Amino acid sequence: MSETYSEEQIAAHLLNLNPQVGAKTLIKLHNCFGSFAQAYAKLKNQKIPVFEEAAKFEKISLGIRQLNPEKEIRNLNQEKIKIILFKDEVYPKLLAEIPDKPALLYSRGKTDYLNNPGIAVVGTRKLSVYGKFVTETLVEKIVNAGLMVVSGLAMGIDAVAHASTLKNQGITFAICPGGVDNTSIYPKINYPLAQKILKQDGALLSENPPGSPTLKHLFPVRNRIIAGLTLGTLVTEAAEDSGALHTARAALEYNREVFAVPGDITKPGSAGPNNLIKMGAKLISSAEDILEELKIENPNIPIKSLPKLSLEEQTLIELLSQEPLHIDKILAMSKLNTSLVNSNLILLEIKGLIKNLGNNYYIRIISNSKF
Repeated sequence: MSETYSEEQIAAHLLNLNPQVGAKTLIKLHNCFGSFAQAYAKLKNQKIPVFEEAAKFEKISLGIRQLNPEKEIRNLNQEKIKIILFKDEVYPKLLAEIPDKPALLYSRGKTDYLNNPGIAVVGTRKLSVYGKFVTETLVEKIVNAGLMVVSGLAMGIDAVAHASTLKNQGITFAICPGGVDNTSIYPKINYPLAQKILKQDGALLSENPPGSPTLKHLFPVRNRIIAGLTLGTLVTEAAEDSGALHTARAALEYNREVFAVPGDITKPGSAGPNNLIKMGAKLISSAEDILEELKIENPNIPIKSLPKLSLEEQTLIELLSQEPLHIDKILAMSKLNTSLVNSNLILLEIKGLIKNLGNNYYIRIISNSKF
């Protein structure tokens, strides 16, 4: 089924295809001529007003005259890409509040939930076992509380945030630095994840037209959309120079909440969140901290009471923390034999108090006190 585009949407898209046109210029064109359709028509016919940016508008005019509008519209239809203009009713209300909002958004998928309350979850591409666990745990409870999750489809924390949302039957939006068409999805390794997002009522969004390559300078520009779409940004693990911090800083500039998970000061992945906390981000130790700050009432988060433990279970649970511990260290520290350790670790996992992270690493997860 083909998409139906208004004259304004088509004009905005054709203007946006020009490399001379960014978000600010596109809105300036709209305001200068009164509409995108008028801007496109007059520039195509070289009717350029005499003012300080006339030379730039002349270059845009030249680019427009070289386009094949029918082909460009056909390309949009082939990928079922929608166009949302900054003045459309369906344009996300939170995003409309930021000073550097995108003039338009290209969308693939379902946009019904774009105005639902949501949180951005971002972080390092080189995540640790701990970072993965924390992200999955927090996202599960965020989703259960009814929030959508927004991230950037990157490897690492972004991908975990999207995947965990889908696993918990939530809605997630991926903001792409390049185009949202199948050829442009980046990174390619997350192509299957992008398709799952589309199948589960989420969407891929970008301000860049289909076919746009993913260039380095587009990442920080893209990050403002992630921050602008949401009530707050959560950074679970990020190095000191991580791109996730661009998103967090944008959120701070937009007077949105920023949440950070504190970490071991000796670990590179903790530098980003720890520095954000110094800058005024809210230190969180549970999903409840986030929901309380956002005033999300009656979250659907089960609270478990601590079950009665055997002496061996108590010994093991006291050894474990949020830092992954290998079974060899558990054996050495507990001074229990291998059989007792293995059987009691299984019992503790069944009771929901610890988690086997794989490769014989374990972590403590008492849900009514941490995460």
